[in-house]
Amino acid sequence: MSTRRATAILLLVLGVAVGAAVLAGVLGPKFKSGGYVPPDAESVRADKVLAAEFHGGAPNLVLLVSGESEVDSPAMATEGRALAERVRSWPGVAFAQSYWDTGYPQLRSQDGKAGLVLAQLSGDEGAAQETAAKLVPAVTGERGQIVVSATGSIQTNVEAEDWSKRDLLAAELIAAPLTFLILLFAFRSLIAVLMPLVVGAVAVVGTAALLSVLSRFIELNIFAMNITTALGFALAVDYSLFIITRFREELIHDPGSAVRRTLSTAGRTVIYSAITVALGLAAMLVFPLVFLRSMAVVGMIVVALAAVAAIALLIPALALLGPNIDRLTLFRRRSEVAGGWGRIARTVMRRPVIFGGVVTVLLVLLAIPFGRAEFGTIDDRVLPARSAAHVAADQLRDRFPGVETTPVSIVLPHTAAESTVDYAARVSQVANVRAVQPVPSERGTWLRVAAGANPDSAAGRRLIADLRGLPAPGERLVTGGAADLVDTREAIVDRLGWAALIVLGSMTLLLFLFTRSVIVPVKAAVLSALSLTASFGAMVWIFQEGHLRWLVGDFTVTGFLDLSTLVLVFCLAFGLSMDYEVFLLSRIREEYLRTGDNEGAVAEGLASTGRVVSAAALIVAVVLGVLASSGLTMLKTLGVGLAIAVIMDATLVRGVLLPATMKLLGPLNWWPFGSEVGDVRGEERVPNIANFGTTKSVG
Repeated sequence: MSTRRATAILLLVLGVAVGAAVLAGVLGPKFKSGGYVPPDAESVRADKVLAAEFHGGAPNLVLLVSGESEVDSPAMATEGRALAERVRSWPGVAFAQSYWDTGYPQLRSQDGKAGLVLAQLSGDEGAAQETAAKLVPAVTGERGQIVVSATGSIQTNVEAEDWSKRDLLAAELIAAPLTFLILLFAFRSLIAVLMPLVVGAVAVVGTAALLSVLSRFIELNIFAMNITTALGFALAVDYSLFIITRFREELIHDPGSAVRRTLSTAGRTVIYSAITVALGLAAMLVFPLVFLRSMAVVGMIVVALAAVAAIALLIPALALLGPNIDRLTLFRRRSEVAGGWGRIARTVMRRPVIFGGVVTVLLVLLAIPFGRAEFGTIDDRVLPARSAAHVAADQLRDRFPGVETTPVSIVLPHTAAESTVDYAARVSQVANVRAVQPVPSERGTWLRVAAGANPDSAAGRRLIADLRGLPAPGERLVTGGAADLVDTREAIVDRLGWAALIVLGSMTLLLFLFTRSVIVPVKAAVLSALSLTASFGAMVWIFQEGHLRWLVGDFTVTGFLDLSTLVLVFCLAFGLSMDYEVFLLSRIREEYLRTGDNEGAVAEGLASTGRVVSAAALIVAVVLGVLASSGLTMLKTLGVGLAIAVIMDATLVRGVLLPATMKLLGPLNWWPFGSEVGDVRGEERVPNIANFGTTKSVG
């Protein structure tokens, strides 16, 4: 590549990056809350009917009103009614009711010094969130003789968006210096270290611009910026690591063709890596949850953006730098680091049953807590304990035990009230139903059900199943927090097999194309599934059961995990693990074809690629793991889960189980194309998709 052409390409890419930064600053992404329940679920349809026909349903904004006087005192009653009327007349409020309007005893605190105003904000989740962002500051705080605080699903989403923005900046400030140190250990040269960070910064800017545009056309969850920014930065730095490592090796062998060889080898590696991760994310498209589908679409585009940024920036930059890539070296590189992985592999292969057995038992033990997994829906407890909505919700749970912010409701859209008397009586006899209150309208009947079971509990799920199994006098729709959870679980479980088939099938096919082996891809899938299950067990032990809060940061223990978060971790972690598997197996396959020595090929493959893969995995773990610093439990769970999965995969699986199983399988690893051994001669004919960072040429 000529100096003029390289300079032109580099300036063009940097110009596009500057334009992207301007675009992101001018437009800014628009996020929406929710998307965790299938839009066509029975519970969602019931909520729409309640809002349209009954102007009711579960309140999405709850105002807690307290004061020094009793709630029934004239002063408190006057203030409470005035507040309720102000909320009721606010644009975008569908309905509002208070203790002082209705006299409902459940809206009065047990100590008699607080009352509630329940409101439902109209429109979709985005419109309701915009209304809450204006209404809540106008009515909360000290107001005369009362103090008003806000909670509810919409206010939780408003505060979650604010926290996610703050957490994004904090995570970037933590991740950047840690990444710098890892790269410094890997490269020892300031120039080589700074280049991946520049690529990562360009990827982050491009991600922000991308989300600003996409948010105008598709619904983006409030956590999209945090997750995709972390993923884009991590992958961009990883891809830069692969490219620069290969370029430095090519400079030793043939400086004149170093750029061309780097592009044809490490450049191809980056492309295949992006395809691998994108395939893992694509599996989320089968789920009918807006959250997962939008994360799949955005994630796949961000992965492609990271790959393009790495290639488009580094190749011309390396052409201009040439041998100067190693200028400003701080301390001498130690080649023994790479060889250490080869020695570990040979040690493992001398006693594969012992080493492999110990690691397998360890992973199984780590996976055991996953058998105790419980799943629930996201609520105010996803916020930090000190957040306003969380504090207000805690008071609601403590002082108003009879209030349900996500009550069970049965909607009979086309059934008159007089036709539901017998049905309502039968509903009242269902286990965990304490009371039934019919609410008639011109177009149907709404049964308010006072439930005696927690929505996130097994009893709550059984209640929904019993109500939906009860014969009704007409069309019947059941909603509520427990119904949302049941519908979401069914939607995910029903399609989980298809998602797993997409992930496993695509990864197995990709590895088969790389290795031309049937056994190796199947083995790789099994090992990755084992390590991923162990990661899930660790997530249950930490977040569901509340261990290690001193290490990962304080959070509210709810006794359950969010199911959509686990799906996201599964797809991302599996894609990343197969990504590293491709790098290692490509090199191992190359050595086996050259020598016909299975054990030697495994040792040489790990020696050649182990350092780069381990550094890449550590960078991904750090960048995603810093999400543990987030105050939002969902981001904390995602970051810790992915960090555990990546580190476990790069060490226990790739460092121990891979060489142990390949030693035990021997020549069977390469069935049915093992007969090609010895056919490969010369560097150009080697399938060097992942031949980066090697310490010697082939042939």
